[in-house]
Amino acid sequence: MRLGPAFAPALLALAAAGCGTREVLPDEVLVSAGADGLRYVWQEGDSWRFLAWAILDSEDGEGFEALALTSGWNPSGPLPAPGDTVRLPLEPSLGSALESRLEAARLVRLATMEADSGRAEDAERTLRDAIAADPGWSIPAYDLALVLTERGDMAGAEAVLRPLAYKPRAALVLARIAWEHGDAEGALRLLETALLSDEPPGEALAAAALAYTITGNRSQASRLWLRLLQDPGAESALRLMAVLHSLDLD
Repeated sequence: MRLGPAFAPALLALAAAGCGTREVLPDEVLVSAGADGLRYVWQEGDSWRFLAWAILDSEDGEGFEALALTSGWNPSGPLPAPGDTVRLPLEPSLGSALESRLEAARLVRLATMEADSGRAEDAERTLRDAIAADPGWSIPAYDLALVLTERGDMAGAEAVLRPLAYKPRAALVLARIAWEHGDAEGALRLLETALLSDEPPGEALAAAALAYTITGNRSQASRLWLRLLQDPGAESALRLMAVLHSLDLD
């Protein structure tokens, strides 16, 4: 199977899919039972899933039920009304960080709508505003890098992501850039960085396996494809990819 020309687009698709746990609010600490928690005024467009995505930095807002329950609300019941005050299970000292994170999260949400409607330039500006609102949050940087990559601004994407090269999703995009510049070894180093976590995301495993396949390291590729197949949490599309490439390596 000839994979070389398709490797860079495949990496971009894997990066766009997202992977792994992302950075949480700085110094996030759940309060103990009986503590007052952090007072938060509910805003138009809020949901428990949205807050969990931003506060817990979880994929698709996982953990929103626990967030609602520990805030004293039924996650299956009516939402608080805009203007209502809820007590989030966070240390009160995180109030300023929470404001910055939610401002950035709303901007990321807006940028997504702008990008989906074909307004890429507006999305780029909005994502830069999100980065300015919360420089420590990686999501706006990832999304901005993807916007820049899709329009061919590899240098801009690399500049945005280079400080985050130790994070799996950033490493995927940076690996694509390195590969397109003919730096196969650099791409592999970045992908190997993404595999250093205790539970590397499936997207990182697949991208590294593809790179090893193309560069002729079939034993390493086989090991990673097998590892992906043995991961019960891996997405079905990634597992199918692993099956197809494992058969090709036999």
